[in-house]
Amino acid sequence: MKVCYIILTCEKYLETRTKWQRECCFSTISPNDYYFLSCKPGKNSVYGWNTIDTYESCPLKYIAFFKNMNLEYDWYVFIDDDGFVFPDRMHKALENIDKTQSLYIGCQMDHLKNLKFMSGGAGFILSNKAYKLVKQYVRNNNMTWIQRCRKEMEYGDVSMGQWIQNINHGGRHLIKLKPDTLNLSYLPHQNEDELRTFLTFHYLKSESEYQLYRTLITSQ
Repeated sequence: MKVCYIILTCEKYLETRTKWQRECCFSTISPNDYYFLSCKPGKNSVYGWNTIDTYESCPLKYIAFFKNMNLEYDWYVFIDDDGFVFPDRMHKALENIDKTQSLYIGCQMDHLKNLKFMSGGAGFILSNKAYKLVKQYVRNNNMTWIQRCRKEMEYGDVSMGQWIQNINHGGRHLIKLKPDTLNLSYLPHQNEDELRTFLTFHYLKSESEYQLYRTLITSQ
């Protein structure tokens, strides 16, 4: 089973958060299996296609990624650069889910009217079939409409939810939403049980926090 990680970032954090993630999250996996999405290409698995580099540019980075990359994995895990993921735990958890289905997995948010989406902070996951449907949608549609939409569309995870809703328009359900299937947290850890069982944590603010979670990987 092949899993890759797609991480939203920006130039501001290339020497801090992305460095800490490489050293602490991804030290046990190949550099060929993670992709940092910034505004322009760089070293150490940093990709970009000359988009603007603001918080509001997150959807544009996703659009550029889907238009320019042709990947072949069983699962695609999307996270932010202030998040932590446990690759071994993630791999084991995904082994128990049917990878042949078209799935959109994550911690579901439903506070926006008429839209359910998976939290990017907690991390969301696309199966191979779902990934290809999103890639096809982005490549076959004029995506400039996103800049005319409501403010929430500035967020990458909200935009992804909207694209998938559009793909599923008319009750087709080409991509199945599978919420809250895994232990994915959009908050930092709260207790020892969470440290042992959760697959992701969000809102890490310092190198010491990344190093704390790293000790759990090396002690497994």
